[in-house]
Amino acid sequence: MNNLTGQIPQSLGSFLTRLQILDLSGNDLFGVVPFSILNVSSLKLIDLGRNQISGDLPRGFCTRLPNLQGGLPRDMWNLTKLQDLYLARNNLTDIGENQIHGNISQELGHLSSLEELYLGSNMLAGEIPIGIFNISSLKVIALTANSLSGKLPSYLANSLPNLEGLYLGINQFSGTLPSSISNATKLNFLDLGRNMFSGNVPIDLGITLQQIQSINLQRNHFTNDPSSTGELSFLNSLSHCKFLKTIMIGDNQFRGILPKSSLTNLSLSLESFIAYDCGIRGEIPVEISNLTNLSWLTLGANELIGSIPQELGKLNKMQTLRMYYNQLDGIIPENLCNIKELYFLDLRRNRLTGKVLGCSGNISSLRNIYLDSNALSSDIPLNFWSNKDISIVSLSFNQLNGPLELEIGNMRGLSELYLSGNELFGQIPSTVGQLQNLVNLSLDMNRLDGAIPKTFEYLVSLEYFDLSHNNLSGQIPMSLTKLKHLIYLNVSFNELSGEIPDGGPFGNFTAESFIGNA
Repeated sequence: MNNLTGQIPQSLGSFLTRLQILDLSGNDLFGVVPFSILNVSSLKLIDLGRNQISGDLPRGFCTRLPNLQGGLPRDMWNLTKLQDLYLARNNLTDIGENQIHGNISQELGHLSSLEELYLGSNMLAGEIPIGIFNISSLKVIALTANSLSGKLPSYLANSLPNLEGLYLGINQFSGTLPSSISNATKLNFLDLGRNMFSGNVPIDLGITLQQIQSINLQRNHFTNDPSSTGELSFLNSLSHCKFLKTIMIGDNQFRGILPKSSLTNLSLSLESFIAYDCGIRGEIPVEISNLTNLSWLTLGANELIGSIPQELGKLNKMQTLRMYYNQLDGIIPENLCNIKELYFLDLRRNRLTGKVLGCSGNISSLRNIYLDSNALSSDIPLNFWSNKDISIVSLSFNQLNGPLELEIGNMRGLSELYLSGNELFGQIPSTVGQLQNLVNLSLDMNRLDGAIPKTFEYLVSLEYFDLSHNNLSGQIPMSLTKLKHLIYLNVSFNELSGEIPDGGPFGNFTAESFIGNA
């Protein structure tokens, strides 16, 4: 991490005969790795990353070489005392975060002292050599983002007593999660996401995983133990994991209810609980409010029923709350406005009734709110429009009525506004023209009347604009020709008259991108 230039001296290895660590990373060195390095038999770690080094590795050389070009020598696998192997982010033809393809070499299993193995983000295929699972010194196995397949051995954790990180996400692994995983008492990170694993998640998964911090099982075909009386019982065992921060189990086939006991006893350190599209049924347990450090809760695309517990307002560290695409009913609890750090609120595609929370306009951190496709009624409260920094507001396809108020112009940071499919009436306020960051504006399928405001010429970022199916009258303002980024405009099914403006984006519209009166 300096500005050293030039080549590594060819005589380097002739003098530093007791050297154990050589770190020249983050400079401007170029040229090849000197052969004299082979003389330094005491070397345990080399980092030459983030330089301009090129050429082949010397035959017999196997250390930490992050930016070399060329292939790896075959005899590298004879280094049975090798502890760490980092060759990531290079143009190597065969190791981590490069462009490696083919199978993982069987000889890797001979590195009996290896502690960390990183081969992620390549194009590796085939199965993991069984010998790797017998290297008892291994602490980290990182093979994420390849095309690896096969099953995990049943004795997995029994032969890897020192395992701290197992990263197998984004591959094509199949089979079950071995019950022996519960014996990996030193495990901190378990990532099996985006594979084809199936079968039940071990009911005692967390009983002995005292050190676990993150569990990612999402986007697989995992199921729930049928003897669990309908609950996702493996979650109960996670109450023993005092350091657990992240649980990701979305996009599986659990089909069960959230156990109240586990939500009461889960570690207070839990920050993210992501369980979308995995067949969760029943009501949202009030006990979720006990997870006071929770910042991300996703329960979308499940089969949840009942109302949203007002106790969720106690989760004052919550930043992302997503419960979209369920069968939730009742009103939106006003207590949600107590969550002062809330950034993303997604309750769309439910059966929620009542009013839009005006107090949400007072949550200064809120940037995205999705309440569309519910049965919300009444008008939109004035204070709803108070958040000047909010980016996306989606209230489409409800039963909202009343006029759009002048205060809509307060939302200066708004980039997307969706109000389609409601019963809004009255004139479009001229203050909409103050929303100069708007890219998408959808006001179609309402009962708006009057003229299209000339102030729309100030919507300089607008790309998508839909005013169709209203009662608008008058002409399309010539000033809209100033909207240089406009690619879609629909004003059909109104009472507009006069000529279509000429120039600007109107000269480039196709039949699909400009839809006038039908």
